[in-house]
Amino acid sequence: MMKKKLFTRTDRIENEIRTDGEKTSTRRIVSILCITGAIAMAGLGTACTGNTTDTTAGSVVETETVDSTAVTDTDNAAEATDTAAATETEITANTDETANSDTTAAAADTTTDISLEDAKATALADAGLTEADVTYTAEGQDTDNGVAVYEIDFFTTDTEYDYEIRISDGTVLSKSTEAFIAGTSDTTGITGDSYISIDEAKAIALEKAGLTTSDVTFQKAMLERDDGILIYEIEFYQGQTEHECTINATTGVILEYSTDVD
Repeated sequence: MMKKKLFTRTDRIENEIRTDGEKTSTRRIVSILCITGAIAMAGLGTACTGNTTDTTAGSVVETETVDSTAVTDTDNAAEATDTAAATETEITANTDETANSDTTAAAADTTTDISLEDAKATALADAGLTEADVTYTAEGQDTDNGVAVYEIDFFTTDTEYDYEIRISDGTVLSKSTEAFIAGTSDTTGITGDSYISIDEAKAIALEKAGLTTSDVTFQKAMLERDDGILIYEIEFYQGQTEHECTINATTGVILEYSTDVD
């Protein structure tokens, strides 16, 4: 019934056009037909699209309705995809840069200074001696021409040894040996049984300071004579505080003790 009414209205419109003898443009006929179709198909959601007959020229005009929302959505989707790709590329670049930085930092961290005990072992190996063969008279850190070094001094029954060993890699930078000449050396005639060891002197100094080996960095531990008395000069740091201790090497008595904040 609806289709019949649609055709009736269309025929009436075409008759009116012919009666008036006016040429109606294709664009106007299309508009009239779209309006008519919209009225007939209301509620069915049908849009005006397809082929329409030009009654004046007798040709077929094809019209097409483009969904602008769909185009916009497509453009937005493409833009979002490009943005996501660019973001992912940037994240990847940042990740690579971070990884390279971490690798560089890890490589730098693998370079560590040798310990004092490592330096002593290096000196003994170079001299062809063992711990049992020697008595240490000096051990500690120093700087030689801007290079951080360990100074390791020890003697045997007939020879004194002095070593400078680079802290960064354990390289022996300098060494010297000197044979004992009676009466010319501070350590001549001294045996290990006549005085405390250098490690015992360091322990006495730490006890005085109320600290432990892990709390401090030793700068100096040296056996020497002062006014005919055999003494140990012990120096170490805890943070910014320097500790100096002079100990009687024969009795283990502390002769002097002082601290100084740098």
